[in-house]
Amino acid sequence: QGCLPTRACCGEGAGHFGAAMLFLLRALQGLSAGGEVGSIATYFAETAPRGMLARGTATVMICAILAFLLASGVVELVLLALGPDRMMLWGWRLPFLLALPPGLVSFWGRSRLAESAEFLAVAEQQAQRESRSEHAQCPTRTVPTSSADAAADNSGTQDHSKRPRPHALLRDHALSVAVGFGCSLAGTCAFYLGIWAVHHTMQGGLAESQVLLVAMLTMATTASTIACWSYACDKHGGSDPFLGAGLGGACLAVAGVPIFWALASWPGHLGVAVVCLCGCYGIASGLALGPLFVLAVDLFPAELRVLGYGLTLNLAMSYVGGTASVVAQALDGLHPVAPGVYVASVGGLSAARAMVARCWRARGLLPSYVVPAKGPIEARHEAASV
Repeated sequence: QGCLPTRACCGEGAGHFGAAMLFLLRALQGLSAGGEVGSIATYFAETAPRGMLARGTATVMICAILAFLLASGVVELVLLALGPDRMMLWGWRLPFLLALPPGLVSFWGRSRLAESAEFLAVAEQQAQRESRSEHAQCPTRTVPTSSADAAADNSGTQDHSKRPRPHALLRDHALSVAVGFGCSLAGTCAFYLGIWAVHHTMQGGLAESQVLLVAMLTMATTASTIACWSYACDKHGGSDPFLGAGLGGACLAVAGVPIFWALASWPGHLGVAVVCLCGCYGIASGLALGPLFVLAVDLFPAELRVLGYGLTLNLAMSYVGGTASVVAQALDGLHPVAPGVYVASVGGLSAARAMVARCWRARGLLPSYVVPAKGPIEARHEAASV
């Protein structure tokens, strides 16, 4: 992307080609990242030490936010070093080129990760089922002498491996898909709408450097909140994702309207922007985002986990988070507080869904497929027994 032609260097036709290729490559980059993040979150959940499930999966979101923070800092440094004119002429290429070395390191490390024990066990079970299925279809197979023998001989041959995985997921885990998507609405909407809100303060009179400061502080607050939530959840909550998702959604439902009312009442005021966005909004967003990764992987068995993640959190991130800034911009034209009403409504919806899902799990209607973390009582009992 950093080597694409532009109108300034190569003429009008090359500039149109470069713009089209940039759009295409960015779309492919987003598609690749969206497909990989589900695998990474699943891997972290399956390899996290017992008692660190929430912290293990929350690391994915913390690293993503820190990457946004680092990227913003790099762009600002390049802009300060080169100036606006040279930045627009050729300096915009540097952040793209600087991303190549860490990308190669990530690719090298990713290719050398050992598969998790849970994944290997599932792969072995599927191989055994396929072997039994091939044996059952062999013409030289032994004819069963009883219905019991036939049932035993056919065990495993009618499993999910014979159905397309999306069909198996939607047929057997439709409730989990609906719950995962609904609980993800608040966090995904808050993340992208927060980016819009920070940059929208520039229209209120904040300088570009002040907007960048607010953006970096908001991301830092969100990442810190996720880290604190995951630690508290592992230590005292048994890694229950629904409690955290409900709390985050409720915070957004309560704080959404007051935050945007304050921003509209004191436009261009740095202190108000710091308190409202860096403080209140950053904390509420962190509480809503923190549980999402462990929630998405906890709802599905290992053989369907990555696909389930894609149909819940990834879809919510794409269709709700991806359109949040567009919706906020349209609502802002109606009333400055309308974006706050929108994020509050989405937060309330997610909070309600999370609390209902928690009741369903208590009744056994929504199983957990990830080994839960040790609660404090269990840990004390184990220590006492030793």
